[in-house]
Amino acid sequence: MKTYHILGHKISESDQKAFDHFYGNTPNDWTRSALKGMINKAKKNIIRVWFDYYRSKQTKEISMDPAILIPAIIAMDGFHSGKYDPDEKRSPERVESQTIEIWADGFEIEDWEDLALKAFYKDPIAMLKYFLENNIAICKKDLYEAIKKDKSYTTISPIIDEAIQTHVSKVEYKTAYEEPIEIGL
Repeated sequence: MKTYHILGHKISESDQKAFDHFYGNTPNDWTRSALKGMINKAKKNIIRVWFDYYRSKQTKEISMDPAILIPAIIAMDGFHSGKYDPDEKRSPERVESQTIEIWADGFEIEDWEDLALKAFYKDPIAMLKYFLENNIAICKKDLYEAIKKDKSYTTISPIIDEAIQTHVSKVEYKTAYEEPIEIGL
């Protein structure tokens, strides 16, 4: 087992509020799921691209256990990876200071998962941060757009963080998870 420590990553209170509005879990829980998705994508890509070549080089039975298969493929002569990296860096617009520490405990992953991540992604930790920051930016933008459509406001701050804080402090405020779902038939 290996612990991925990602220390020093902080988000603002309005980041947290916007994230909470659309998800029923914390940024830490969401990121843990994103990390599992990254591992799964890396594993599937490595096996899809390299398994036939690996099988052609083997003379005995092949284990399909990823804890055995992934390190064996990565250790092959000639193995190389594309080193996936995000195309753009997107950060949410912030005026508040970032004070909420997330990922303080790190994430437990298997050794083979670490190998797969490092083989597939140029910088797995930077990629994970990119996914979270991009998701927060989308949540904040979508929540701000919903606030602008709310007819109960006479004025709305042009500063997204302030508008979000005002909106979530309303007594009748409900997150997207608490709102009833309307199904049109």
